[in-house]
Amino acid sequence: MHRLFLAFPIPEATKAIFYDWSTKELSGLKGRVMPAESLHVTLMFFGERDDTQIEEIIDLARQIKLTQFRVRAIGLRKMGRSSLAAELQAPESVMENLADRMGRASKSFPATTPDAWDWFQQWENDPLNKLQKLLNNPELEKVRRRDKQGGDLQLHLTLFRGDFAEVPATSTRLPFDEFILDRLQLLESILNPGGSEYSVIAENSPS
Repeated sequence: MHRLFLAFPIPEATKAIFYDWSTKELSGLKGRVMPAESLHVTLMFFGERDDTQIEEIIDLARQIKLTQFRVRAIGLRKMGRSSLAAELQAPESVMENLADRMGRASKSFPATTPDAWDWFQQWENDPLNKLQKLLNNPELEKVRRRDKQGGDLQLHLTLFRGDFAEVPATSTRLPFDEFILDRLQLLESILNPGGSEYSVIAENSPS
């Protein structure tokens, strides 16, 4: 079985900046700071997949068209039960486009225009939409619950995993310089006693 997810890689210099900040501000907590080489921005988590499913996911990941965009950290937040992450802000138009391509298609569908059918066909065949349909049931349920509650798609950068009750106070602010996300990678997560290791098994071609 293979544990797969789709993520934006971040620039090496940006990894170093966030890792240095996390080491300074979060190392006193019970847990571990994410190594610089493990930093990425997850978009979709597919869970455990067997060999019969991998080729389709790889093929779709390579077909994704993506225009680069800028993001910046706007705050530290708790993710789930054991992760601390930098919440990332991107242009609203970019996030709307990603959310629509990933299966929502509620705000941009031109239902009353002559181009509606062409738009729908393009949306139906978008690799991101097809990949969304391949999500495992728990992850798909999260997406449905978010959409039902009116929640927006959000991007974040996990910096720490461990045991803590609340988001800790820090002596310095998160690094706030903008950085660019310009491609998506299909990664495999391999669990070991020291934490997860990630290997790239496919990448889209930057537009």
